[in-house]
Amino acid sequence: MIFCIIGKSATGKDSIYKELLKRDKTLNKVITYTTRPKRDEETNNVQYIFVDENFLIKNRDKIIEERVYHTIYGDWHYATIEDGQILPDKKYLIIGTLESYRDLVRFYGNKNVIPIYIEVDYETRHNRAVEREKSFDKLKLMELERRFMADEKDFSDENLDKLNIKKRFINDNLSNCIDEIYKFINKKND
Repeated sequence: MIFCIIGKSATGKDSIYKELLKRDKTLNKVITYTTRPKRDEETNNVQYIFVDENFLIKNRDKIIEERVYHTIYGDWHYATIEDGQILPDKKYLIIGTLESYRDLVRFYGNKNVIPIYIEVDYETRHNRAVEREKSFDKLKLMELERRFMADEKDFSDENLDKLNIKKRFINDNLSNCIDEIYKFINKKND
């Protein structure tokens, strides 16, 4: 079973992901691939597997899902690849988007991929994102605004409904949100 954490930018997906992996030792990580430049605090094969576009081209037949973001820095690809990470009869946790969730469902089946949709109000998300960047570099702020505008369209109620995503986890208190998700995951295993 794959639990797919999805939500708009700055909803706390990474923090929730890390804490759930600490709490539930039966959850396994799925590390996705990206062509995005590695951030200073990131480690290859931990947050992502950092590759170039040629790698994705060579492994096209193994790609389960792929997204391309047209950023102000250029195109950044993210992909889940059939590389032996996901085995039957185990529990997995992955961070994704609506598109990646949809494609994971197509590949693994509706019963095997469970969405965990995180929701946070716009102002809180925006403040978190600006704080996370810790810089008022014009390009970073422009990219932040581009992501926020894209999120409004991508995560519309209509798009959530199309994928039958009804359950929403409100992250107005991180600890409470994680507790609720942890209970949800364990209930799904019963």
